[in-house]
Amino acid sequence: VSLEGVGLVAMAEIIALGLGVALGDALLPVARLRLITVLAGLLGAGLDLLSLQATGDGSMTALRAGAGLAEGVLVWGTTGVVVRCANPARVAGIFFVVQTLGQAALGALLAHAVLPRWGWQGGFATLALLIACGRPCWSASVDFQRDIQPILAGHCTQCHGVDSKERKGGLRLDERKSALQGGDS
Repeated sequence: VSLEGVGLVAMAEIIALGLGVALGDALLPVARLRLITVLAGLLGAGLDLLSLQATGDGSMTALRAGAGLAEGVLVWGTTGVVVRCANPARVAGIFFVVQTLGQAALGALLAHAVLPRWGWQGGFATLALLIACGRPCWSASVDFQRDIQPILAGHCTQCHGVDSKERKGGLRLDERKSALQGGDS
């Protein structure tokens, strides 16, 4: 990919991502959300792997635009889950915190361990592996005790736990029902 091509590739992927969200909302059945997001994840992983073989601006742009569409469908799926839950504001807040921490960790991993050793090809291979092996994508369901509570226990329950005198904002996060009810605001 040429230096000029890098900008075209990035622009094509981000435009296709937005298009994937819009098309998902307009055309895809919410009743098949799980299957659709699994297929979009597999498509994204496959396109990441195919990107390793791309030669030239045109083929890389086409592959990354396809990946952008798959990524957009994944964003549509995530949004669909958040807005349909009992407390969308709370779930969205938790999701964005966890997503931001995950992206920061992945960015550090790519910048300090993967890219210096394996270059951009290693980056795409790592992304494909993470998508294909991502546990949330394959699990039958998300379980609060198994999947969510350990994250909250490690980062949140010191201020938002059992002790009502120490609890901040009236927000209790050590049990599912209380977490979904929210706090004082």
